[in-house]
Amino acid sequence: MASGPRNKKKKVSAPSTKSRRGAAASNAKVAGWRLVADRLEMEIASGAFNSSCRLPAETQLAAKLSVGRHTLRAAIAELVKRGVLRNLPYQGAFISPRRVEFVMGPRTRLSDVLEKAGFTHGRRILSRQMCSPPAAIAKLLGVAQRTQVLEIVQIVTANDIPLAYSTLWMPADRFARVGDLIETAGSLRRAFAQAGVNHYRRKQVSITGRAADSNERRALKLKNGSTVIGMYGVSVDEAGEPTHAFDYRCDAQRMEFVVEISS
Repeated sequence: MASGPRNKKKKVSAPSTKSRRGAAASNAKVAGWRLVADRLEMEIASGAFNSSCRLPAETQLAAKLSVGRHTLRAAIAELVKRGVLRNLPYQGAFISPRRVEFVMGPRTRLSDVLEKAGFTHGRRILSRQMCSPPAAIAKLLGVAQRTQVLEIVQIVTANDIPLAYSTLWMPADRFARVGDLIETAGSLRRAFAQAGVNHYRRKQVSITGRAADSNERRALKLKNGSTVIGMYGVSVDEAGEPTHAFDYRCDAQRMEFVVEISS
């Protein structure tokens, strides 16, 4: 009598010693750069690199951490993904500033928000001129488009890192002196006070998000494809007269807007 087919057991060979060693080495390598990333992130948070927003050169940092350059590069790439660092081509790795939460009420000033959060606030005036305003700005200010306005283009910084690229427009018949005053006063609020306006508030604000254009990328040191948050509107004095129109473009990774709603 013919016997039926026998059940054959498939022989599964155990991984070779060489394979096991390779896998272990691979896992150790991954763990290594993650540990370096964690350590570097802790040192950044502790203020070890406060003297400069740029990390030391790759060879110097690798020696400091006692790791190879490939491991360091993997760790830096991980911290870029986490938003702790940002890489600028041909310039190196830079520490990303902490995200600024701007709780915006009618009278909230960005300079006050930065100082309260522990940042050093600054501004760089890029240009100032008398000009005819764009049609949309003339409408916000309630003036004819042929009316002269003072236009100020500036960069607002936090700990010397660009945070916002902004343009201000104000009626020249009232605020022609503000262009000079803002340089010495150090803030728009103090410049307005010296020009006779002690209190002003936002009357209208629009907040939008979009891709940064070339001027914004250059001013804010952003990479291609970065997003900016725009804050566009007009402020008025206690009599309801427009003091200035504004257009702030902020790095979306560095700033978050929270709008207060009065009950």
